[in-house]
Amino acid sequence: MSTSNPLSTFATHSMQQPQKDPVGKNRDKLKRMMRGEIFNQTWQFPPEVVARMLSPKTLSSAWTPSVPDEAPGLDDYSCEVSSVLSRAEASLDTHCNSASLKNIQWPNTSQEPPFYEPLAKFLNACVAACKGIIQEQSPHALEDLFHRDLAFIVFDRPTKDSIDGAPAVKPDLAGGNGYCAGDDLWWSPPAAEKEHQMNLPTEVKWELVDLIRQCCTYGRALFSACPSRAFALVLAFCHKTAELRFLIFHRGGLTASTPCSVKDAAGRKGIVQMLLSVLLWKEPRDRGFPPFCNEQAYAIPQSPDSPASSMVHVRQVLYFANCVRGRATRVCSLGIPAPDGDDLERRMLPLSQAGGGVRRSTRLTTQASTEKASQKPGYRSNKKLPSKQNSEAGQTSSALGAVPEGAVQETVPKDEVPGARPEETGTTVPFKLVPRCVSFAGSVGHQVSSTARWSYTSNVPRKDIICKTSWQEEGRKWNEADMLKATSDCFGTAQHICSFVVSFGENEPVSNSIYLPPRGKPLAEYFWDIFDRRIPAKVDRRYFMATLTGVEGDSLTNARSSLELCDAIVHATLGWLGTFLRGYLQRNISTGNVLRVPTPREMPPFELPRMDNEESLDAELARLSLADTVESSEAYAKKIMDAVEALKVTTKGKGFMTDGDLCANMSTYFTQTHSSQAISGTAEFMSAPALDAIRDQSDYLQTPVDDIASLYWVGQWSVLFNEHSQGDSTKEKSMRSDAISYRAKVPQDIQSLNDRQTQLLSTSTICQDWVPILSDWYQSVAKLESIWARTYDSLVMSRHGRNEDILRPLFNRFALRGVAEMLEVMTSHRPRLESSQRFKPSFECES
Repeated sequence: MSTSNPLSTFATHSMQQPQKDPVGKNRDKLKRMMRGEIFNQTWQFPPEVVARMLSPKTLSSAWTPSVPDEAPGLDDYSCEVSSVLSRAEASLDTHCNSASLKNIQWPNTSQEPPFYEPLAKFLNACVAACKGIIQEQSPHALEDLFHRDLAFIVFDRPTKDSIDGAPAVKPDLAGGNGYCAGDDLWWSPPAAEKEHQMNLPTEVKWELVDLIRQCCTYGRALFSACPSRAFALVLAFCHKTAELRFLIFHRGGLTASTPCSVKDAAGRKGIVQMLLSVLLWKEPRDRGFPPFCNEQAYAIPQSPDSPASSMVHVRQVLYFANCVRGRATRVCSLGIPAPDGDDLERRMLPLSQAGGGVRRSTRLTTQASTEKASQKPGYRSNKKLPSKQNSEAGQTSSALGAVPEGAVQETVPKDEVPGARPEETGTTVPFKLVPRCVSFAGSVGHQVSSTARWSYTSNVPRKDIICKTSWQEEGRKWNEADMLKATSDCFGTAQHICSFVVSFGENEPVSNSIYLPPRGKPLAEYFWDIFDRRIPAKVDRRYFMATLTGVEGDSLTNARSSLELCDAIVHATLGWLGTFLRGYLQRNISTGNVLRVPTPREMPPFELPRMDNEESLDAELARLSLADTVESSEAYAKKIMDAVEALKVTTKGKGFMTDGDLCANMSTYFTQTHSSQAISGTAEFMSAPALDAIRDQSDYLQTPVDDIASLYWVGQWSVLFNEHSQGDSTKEKSMRSDAISYRAKVPQDIQSLNDRQTQLLSTSTICQDWVPILSDWYQSVAKLESIWARTYDSLVMSRHGRNEDILRPLFNRFALRGVAEMLEVMTSHRPRLESSQRFKPSFECES
């Protein structure tokens, strides 16, 4: 799971002067963020092609995927708009040259407002032309269309709801069914206001780049209102050139029509063609909504042997990462329909806003804060640190945890990071915008393909399961599913049920392929250099994936006692080790995927698999005089099992590791290139060596030691930002601030508190309990990193490269060692924690 910066003060318009307008400044930050998120994944096509992209379509019966789950391209569909236009070819020109379209009086000014009324009049005339074309084919055809009452109005005022707690945005025009001047509109209206949902936001601006950046914020709002949608449509009018573009936002970026002048026949024809496709929408899928979910219910498979699905309602939205381009991860707990009188809006809020759980944090992604987070004590550097690495090329994922109130974090625009692609830039709470209404009426339904990954042999339960959806990159879409399936019998994992590609129908996975350049064609033919002049190396092709698991968790920051936090970290660490020993390096340890289990769940017993023969590694260590610093795997394994017994680990799991979006399959790991662009993680929790490599743009092989170091930073964060025992002493406030801006200083402060017991007694309960643990834990990790660096460098230099036969058992040994030493720290302190009191509930603290 992942998050990013809270946009609690962002807006898109202001009547004040920019230099005196903090809201306007934050508006500009948001627009820069959106530009950076989409970066150079921007494409443009002629209007007739965009019309086909938007049109209702039917997959050709001749389409056969060349590989499983391959998404068809646009040319593999029969598009309804093409059939209509071929029959209406003669009348199309007549409609486009009608007086109602030709004789619009366009103002001669650089000001925006004078263009609002003429543009609304023009678009409504285009709607009338489209309706005329449709009725010429079939007099009663309009009755079946979704937008049969489409009208554009001048809007230019705040919407009734906002995104992520930001001030409401103000599209200049709005298009939707039955709109009238003066109507209030919502992005995600309450059920009673369904007819007032914003459908087609339209923006007017003089400068093209600023126009498109502004429209990006509307695309983001549309996705936030309906997270399952495959695309979001926004209209953009540049009044400097009198040109209109249709903008299709999808999870892989932005696809636009080439500009259409409202003042010439060819331009008007292109606009009518594209708008005709919108008028032809009938089914939810025409509007981009897969039948798998409607925001409030999911169609989950019944069993591995049955193609049927069951409709299961959302009990709680646990997590949602709002973005345009990116994975857009959404995690919901599912169950049988809620009883009458249930507060639907409360159920649809992320858990933190629903009253009890996680307060989500944002990613630390500013250059300064990320660079400081990477610094060792006493170390400073003026080198620039690129941020936000992408998945295979190093995409970072976001943190889920707590931040101090009032903390401001912002995202480095992608245009400052050459070649970078976005992570989950969207993010999170305060989160006022929720899917209060369904995206389409009626029941949901879905048939899972034969390629689904199953770890379950019986019927899927209809309650108490977790559904995670995300838009995964084409080459990585099965990463998490394969990891979860491999670890389905592990203690401390999410207990995988199944994973599948969401589909519209047979051989038709939900993806963004139809909005992208055709495979095999030169990208330069389609690239639009609106945000960056560099053509990307490849398109961001993404698939809509769903995973069902059986364990619900929340943030470690919500632990109610120090003992509970200790057990949750221990159990999740054992889950990490089981995952690694089954062939997957997690590579993104953060507070978003190391979770506590509020009510302990039955899990498989913890076991260590038998180690492979490591005689070659032992011989090499002996040859290099390193054997004295590294014990055998069997010795570390015994220490782990002894600690598991001492820590009273049973089959009742109290914490687990999840999220394999960025994991690495060890079977192919050592044959891949490992540049700085291949590093994954979340800045607050990445190891210092990994962050150094990103800053220096040097080759780097992420290892189990990096993940083990990340576990420490997660533990430190979880203590400092605990929801129920967050101390207000000067030292604790300082450490919370430093955890965001200068992470490496915090262990020094912790050591100082550990040495000065009188100061420690003035801190919160959790701080008193955990300062001794964190002090020992940090020293253990620092020693591990030092020994690892010396051992790894000696082996690589002596072998003249990365030899898998030596490195794989070395990875195993240090994974075992790191976990053994961490468990020894916890074992030495856990008896003391057993007598520690539970933290007072937050409402008691407030009283």
